[in-house]
Amino acid sequence: MGTKKVIFVNTGGWGDLSASKGDYDSIIALFSRELEKMTQPASVGSGREKVATAITVKSTDEAIQMMQKQDIDSLIFLSRGMISKAREVKKSHPRIRVVVFTGLIPDDEVIIADKGWISSDFETLLKQIIVG
Repeated sequence: MGTKKVIFVNTGGWGDLSASKGDYDSIIALFSRELEKMTQPASVGSGREKVATAITVKSTDEAIQMMQKQDIDSLIFLSRGMISKAREVKKSHPRIRVVVFTGLIPDDEVIIADKGWISSDFETLLKQIIVG
């Protein structure tokens, strides 16, 4: 399987509510702590390896630059205001898993959710989002 590389985009906002510097720091810290704890059977040899490593960037442009330099498996946005950017990235990088977390579900959008998420704990939820 191998350790996945995940980028968190630490920016966003919706409508007139632009995110201030550090608005998403606590959310990213929570995800990063949980990712650090998660392991899986090693892809080569015996033992265990980390499921994913987290990288935090301040903009979509910075994320795209990083994606051009190294293999990235998932890109995570933390704001509904980043949906259009998320769609652009997915269109130009179809193999990358793109996730948008939001406190509000967009109007007039199809909402697709994995049934496994309904009863999952936080670790299972993260694995489903990051690994698939």
